[in-house]
Amino acid sequence: MLREIIYKLGSNNKNNLRWFLTGMLLFAVSGGFIALGYYYQYWYQIIGMVIAVPAVILMGYGYLRMLANRFAQIWKRLEDSRDRRKSRGEDL
Repeated sequence: MLREIIYKLGSNNKNNLRWFLTGMLLFAVSGGFIALGYYYQYWYQIIGMVIAVPAVILMGYGYLRMLANRFAQIWKRLEDSRDRRKSRGEDL
């Protein structure tokens, strides 16, 4: 069950990177608004903080999916090496 969830989360690596980079772009925009609010009006900082929340969520979601992809690759290699050992008749 856990294996299926990990494989499903990490299935499309390009989309995972897109989620992560979109979050990073939004985070940079929010940082710009926060810096702008430091020099001009305080409500720019509020806009920046509001944008920062979904940015961090998107980055976390994308990173979690990329991590699941990497973990699925490692898991697959372990299963393949176990299968090769069994086919050669080696004990585990």
